[in-house]
Amino acid sequence: MKKAKPEWTGNFTPKMHQRVRVKVNSLGFGRITGFFEECGWKGVIVTLEDAPEWHKRQRNNDPRSWVFGREIELADH
Repeated sequence: MKKAKPEWTGNFTPKMHQRVRVKVNSLGFGRITGFFEECGWKGVIVTLEDAPEWHKRQRNNDPRSWVFGREIELADH
């Protein structure tokens, strides 16, 4: 049986270092610094510019967030 190709759920093609806004949990702006695949879906790793305090505490000051296409949008600039 052939393995299904992972799908991207966003409305743009993500590129390294692209500036995006993470809509989920109001995480804010950041840059795409990596990619991942999980359960048949493609996602991006975003390094946040100014992570919320709760995120910093929860992630031990790691500013990265793993998100899927529908959870982000291109930043205006």
